[in-house]
Amino acid sequence: MNFNKTGLDFKDEIEKSLKEVLNINENNAIANYNLALLYLDIDMDLAKYHFRKCIHNELTRERAQEMIEKIEAVENYDKAVELIKLENYQEALKILIHLYENNPDNLDVIYYIAVCYRNLGLNEKALMYLYELYSKLEVPEVNIEIGLNLASLGYYQEALRYFKDALKLKPNDSSIICNIGVCYLYLNETQKAKESFELALKIDKDDKIAKSGLRKYRVTCKKAKNML
Repeated sequence: MNFNKTGLDFKDEIEKSLKEVLNINENNAIANYNLALLYLDIDMDLAKYHFRKCIHNELTRERAQEMIEKIEAVENYDKAVELIKLENYQEALKILIHLYENNPDNLDVIYYIAVCYRNLGLNEKALMYLYELYSKLEVPEVNIEIGLNLASLGYYQEALRYFKDALKLKPNDSSIICNIGVCYLYLNETQKAKESFELALKIDKDDKIAKSGLRKYRVTCKKAKNML
């Protein structure tokens, strides 16, 4: 007896058996449902096809419909993320809001809704979602987003708190340090701004924001000297 069969071998045998059943009766609900489950992590389109084949049966109808809805939610989420990458925030937001309404506990959806609102200049709306997320999740990305929105609204002191918290969770991140430097610059704490930008450049010598920040620091210092 061979005990060395892998999980993949068993899956292949199960798939073969289910297909044999469907060759006899292509509308067999149980076979379609189990084949769909088998394809779930391999090919979502195939999984959805077989789930649809067993919606007519009262034994599998409810579970199959639930699975189809879950697959479509994943597909829509992936589409929204792609739209964000393409900077099509308005269209991404339409999809994400619909997903949120159906599943308000999806933290990834909440995060990307906030990202869309920030990029559309709707910082107050972004913060509404981010504060909800902040109460449930402690990750640097949430702190950074809150900081960016607060800074955009001119609340630099408050933004600093969230950027510093983000840095605790993600030390030596040059982009976070640059954000801290920018806040200090707008708060006229020029020496702290300079130190932040220089630290960011030690971590990433090509950081454009840090280079730009140092140029602004020098201009600010020059103006101050001319006023003396």
